[in-house]
Amino acid sequence: MKKISWFVLCFFALVACNLTQAAPTTAPQLMATVAPSATETEMATALPTDSPTPLPSDTPAPTATASAPTATSLEESLRGSPYFALLGGMDPYSNPVGTPLKIWKKFPIMSQATAGQEYTGGVYSYWAAASLNQAVSFYSSKLPGVGFSNSTLAKGYGGTGDKANHNASFLLSGAVIYIFTYDNQPNHTLVIISAP
Repeated sequence: MKKISWFVLCFFALVACNLTQAAPTTAPQLMATVAPSATETEMATALPTDSPTPLPSDTPAPTATASAPTATSLEESLRGSPYFALLGGMDPYSNPVGTPLKIWKKFPIMSQATAGQEYTGGVYSYWAAASLNQAVSFYSSKLPGVGFSNSTLAKGYGGTGDKANHNASFLLSGAVIYIFTYDNQPNHTLVIISAP
C-alpha cells in the first residue's frame, strides 16, 4: 500500500506544481571567449574585413536564476486544496473505525460500507464490501447528482504478489475520491474522500 500511496502523492504533487508553476523562461546562452592563436591572428590581419571587430564590454552578461520549489512553497500552494490532507500518505486513513455515515459533506457513502471514520483536515474514509468497479460505478452515477458533473477519473495499479492492487481516483473541483483494493481481496474496497 505504501508504494501506491507514494505514487498517488507524487501524482498529486505534480498536478499541483503544474497548476501553480509559472511558464519557464529561456536563459540567455553565454559564450566563452577564447584567445586566438598566433596563426589565427596572422590570418585575420592578412584578410580584409568590411566590419569593425567588436570591442569587449565591461557590462556583465545576465545570468539565469532558477529556484526549485521548496517543501514550504509546495505546502503553501496546496493549503486549502483537497490534496493537502493526503500529503502524508494514505496509511493514516486505511483503518477507519466506527459506524459509517450515509452522507459526508454532500458525498454519498456506499450502502455496502462496513466501517467509516472522519479525520481532521477534511478526510473521510470507509471500507466497503464491494469491488473497485462497483465503487467506481457508484460514484460515476452519484457525483453528477451532487454537483460534480466535471469529474476526472484516473485508474492505476501497483505492487506484486499479495500486495498487488488496483485503484481509481475521481479528481473534482475542490475534492478527491481515492478508491483502493488489493487484488487478493477484490470485495474489500477502501474509499478515501478529501474535501477540506
